[in-house]
Amino acid sequence: MLACSSRYMSDAAVAQARQYLETEIEWSYVVSQAQYHAVLPLMNQNFQAHFAEMVPKPVLHFLHEASRHCQWRNLAFTGELLRILAFFEKLGIETIPFKGPSLAIMAYGNISLRMFADLDILIREKDVARASEALLADGYLPKFTLTPGQQRNYQKNECALQLSHPVCGTVVELHWLLTERYLSIDLPIAEFWQRSSAARIGQRTVKALAPEDLFLYLCVHGSKHHWERLEWLCCIAEVAAASPTMDWRVIGERARECGIERILHMALLLAHNLLAMPLPDVLRSGAEGDTAAAHLAEQSAAVLFSGESLNADQRKKGADWYVQLLRMRERWPDKFRILAYSSMRLPHPCSQEFFRPPSKMAFLYYVLRPARLLGATLWAGFRHIASGRKWARKTEQRKLAEETVTTL
Repeated sequence: MLACSSRYMSDAAVAQARQYLETEIEWSYVVSQAQYHAVLPLMNQNFQAHFAEMVPKPVLHFLHEASRHCQWRNLAFTGELLRILAFFEKLGIETIPFKGPSLAIMAYGNISLRMFADLDILIREKDVARASEALLADGYLPKFTLTPGQQRNYQKNECALQLSHPVCGTVVELHWLLTERYLSIDLPIAEFWQRSSAARIGQRTVKALAPEDLFLYLCVHGSKHHWERLEWLCCIAEVAAASPTMDWRVIGERARECGIERILHMALLLAHNLLAMPLPDVLRSGAEGDTAAAHLAEQSAAVLFSGESLNADQRKKGADWYVQLLRMRERWPDKFRILAYSSMRLPHPCSQEFFRPPSKMAFLYYVLRPARLLGATLWAGFRHIASGRKWARKTEQRKLAEETVTTL
């Protein structure tokens, strides 16, 4: 899967994949994992191009049909995206489509090679109410209903509003920010708007994030979800490959300003170790010297195909999840803000909080949630410290073994 999850396979990757294909393959596992990790179209393209004679025909047929279905769905979603963008343009609402078809074109040059489930559109915060009302009038339904007070609180703490169409099945996420407040990552949205460039989707020219801004956002998005899907890493590698003039020095400087250097280093190490993405010379020493990022990358790679994250979208964000967020940040003020925002914010309308007090007793939430989160986080922190020491011992033993072999 790792060898075949790219737009173009190198000769070395083809040779490596052929060696694997000569062994006994559990194809049901490969297909199910390709679906979950959203790399099925990439694998189909590479199987058809390089290994058609080595892959069982039923598997090839399934991949072909599934990829065709993905292509039809992507085309329908793209058509709906262009219709919505034209609709918003008439209303004077500025938009930047990102992820979805826009990212597919930027990363792969082809909307059929990326699996996506919704349409993400960045708008100005002042236009959120108008944009959502326009979609509601167009037949879309909100994922949840909020009172005016809840709406103000939601817009203050969250970053997107989700709506879906009951007939065509399209899901639209209207973003006014790119990260939730509790992540304590202040991406400069105003600068993202200023640096936006033009891109083509079909016959229409739309705004797009600058390559450096898009790359940094993809690193943040993947880290927020703890890199549970391979396709997020594929996008990292493919955006880098498709943008040879991307300024890596600028990316490093912006990551440092936002306090997300470790997130950037972790993404680079994962893409390099798993997908053979070349490390940029400007950022190589920083990434290779970041032991915390290396540890986190090794942990993420170890569980990528373990099945531990298959129900990640349904699980409640527990203490382990927050501890991982803390470990991904290098600045202590950012760690503190994550804990402060997470402990004091009201529950998300879709969250599965074990305790939801009546509206008249909502003040209790501000007492019970911090206490519960603190206790669970401390316990999870002790466990992670223990695992970190174990990893450090293994690293020392591995280095010692390598030095011994070199000496001999």
